[in-house]
Amino acid sequence: MIHGSVTSIGVAYPATLETSDLARHVAALLGPILEPRTPGRWPMRFTGCGSEAPWIEVEIKQGTDDEATTRMLERFVSSPYGELEAIVQLAGVGRVEAVLRPQVGLNALLLDVPDAALFPEWSLPDPEPVTAAVRELLLRWFDISRFAIAFAGPEAELEIDPRRIEPGAVPFALLARPADGAGGAPLDFSRGAWPISPLGA
Repeated sequence: MIHGSVTSIGVAYPATLETSDLARHVAALLGPILEPRTPGRWPMRFTGCGSEAPWIEVEIKQGTDDEATTRMLERFVSSPYGELEAIVQLAGVGRVEAVLRPQVGLNALLLDVPDAALFPEWSLPDPEPVTAAVRELLLRWFDISRFAIAFAGPEAELEIDPRRIEPGAVPFALLARPADGAGGAPLDFSRGAWPISPLGA
């Protein structure tokens, strides 16, 4: 669990994706994108069905049977509240703690990174190094697990179906869509009206 404000990096997959396929996308991130905080172990917790359901706490262990991991991740991505603890490597920033959360009903995932790790100089935060790090992370993510759209910003969440975001609209600090052209960069990045920066800065 992360305390304090966060920068959220989100990705959404096609609406037609099955829960089992979304779980496999998460499994593909374990190792290449999401490193374990403790070698070989990713702590995870999620709620069961219903508003009164308790938290279920488990952990994914490296080398666990793929089918068992997928089943556990299916429960995670279909839970209204879930957290998977990890470390993420951000170019120019370093290895920082992060929490992956599902956004149910939108086939989306949110990776929350503490602002304290991204912006150690709170008085005059420079958004450029963090923006560059997020772009690089999303390029690696897309290479491993093709998404439909990605976004980032202070405590950003996807509130509408990504297919309803109008072309040219940038409702986040940073938006990434798969590129149309051949031979160029795989993602087209667009910036919003405000930079990636800590809340209140």
